[in-house]
Amino acid sequence: SKRLVRLLQTAGLVVDDSVLATLPKWSDFTALYGHEPIIIGLETCERYRESLPPAERYIGVAGMFNSGTNLMAELLLRNCHIPEKKKKYGRRKTGIEWQVPWGKHPPVSQRLHNVAHHHENVKQEDVLPVATIKDPYFWMGSMCRHNYSAVWKKKGHCPNLVPNEKDIQNGIKGNSIDGGINVTVKFKPPFFTEHNSLVGLWNDWYSEYMEITSFPRLIVRYEDLLLHPEAVTKSVCACGGGTLMHQNITLVADSAKEGPGHKGTSGLLDSLMRYGNPQKRTKGMTKDDLLYAEKHLRKDLLEALGYTLP
Repeated sequence: SKRLVRLLQTAGLVVDDSVLATLPKWSDFTALYGHEPIIIGLETCERYRESLPPAERYIGVAGMFNSGTNLMAELLLRNCHIPEKKKKYGRRKTGIEWQVPWGKHPPVSQRLHNVAHHHENVKQEDVLPVATIKDPYFWMGSMCRHNYSAVWKKKGHCPNLVPNEKDIQNGIKGNSIDGGINVTVKFKPPFFTEHNSLVGLWNDWYSEYMEITSFPRLIVRYEDLLLHPEAVTKSVCACGGGTLMHQNITLVADSAKEGPGHKGTSGLLDSLMRYGNPQKRTKGMTKDDLLYAEKHLRKDLLEALGYTLP
């Protein structure tokens, strides 16, 4: 696809015959995610900008593990700033933070109740949260590879939403509510959350952000950060009252995740190879897992974000 080739070249990557031979088609992506980016909450941007003088605005990133928070943050840090904030508070205060001040991974119900490290002096009410979300099927596969502080019983196949016969033999049981395998997410002690399954975790975390009406917020799709990085970065920057630093958007070619806890995470090319392949979307799931996901994934979230059932 010419569009994918142009995207890779703009990111500074060499596209040779071996890459072209394995690169998905643009139509593979549009079949899954449509032709245009989807950003939830753009209608709240004007309200946010009018609520604060420019020097007090700031954009922070949030999202569940493996949802593209680092990629969103890196795109903003490389391309967006709020000049009035830098003028008042110094050049290091760009108005862009890699996480919201209550922590990027805790649910939004922790706003005003939790303070992330190094964010003690940030007024939480002044932040525009930008929450990243990923196709739930691909996201569950990502959680299998890197579960971070989410804990659930798994031996064998993954994603394992409901126990199969082998799981039951290994002592893994479904819960009494919907038969799913419970997931616990551990945050800063003593706070933790409990969910009926990986599907339940995705539903619970994002429904909180989706249902917010008391303050402005955005929700952006990880897939759009891959396919439409310029458009999404420009929209998010403008929403928070920011200004682009360069005429052309600087893209992120390597993995935006750094540090030993992120070993094995993917850069742009690997991500395009993975997320443009519909066969990889449900890899590891049994027929019962697929039936459970179809029944319990929140249809309002799927519809609003343009995600379809396989």
